[in-house]
Amino acid sequence: MVENQKCHNYRTLSYLIFAMTKDEFISRQETMKHYGHKIALLWLTGFGAFALCSVPFGTYIKQNEWVQSLFAICFLIYFVGGIVFISLLNRRNQKKLGIICPNCAKPLFRTSAKSIIATGKCGRCGEKIING
Repeated sequence: MVENQKCHNYRTLSYLIFAMTKDEFISRQETMKHYGHKIALLWLTGFGAFALCSVPFGTYIKQNEWVQSLFAICFLIYFVGGIVFISLLNRRNQKKLGIICPNCAKPLFRTSAKSIIATGKCGRCGEKIING
């Protein structure tokens, strides 16, 4: 499989991509899906904890204007920061699993995965992803 090795430098990030079989690709897709579920569960748990912590302090929050502002700011930071963090973590996991196109650096996940399984090539640039 070493002869199928490609080295690509995309935006100063070097990584190695090996062409994989269809079964390996499907397995990596499933692993990525499990990572996504774990990340979402962790974020939702934190969101629920944030909401539950606000219940006992509800009257205090309503009575103090500065606490309302602080609560709103903390909520926005958690919400937006969580989305950014999840996006970055997903990208890192995709690189780790090798499900990013070696040519165009497009993630090979979800809807594009169906066309890759059918054709063996990246739907965006046509790079061969799957051997066999």
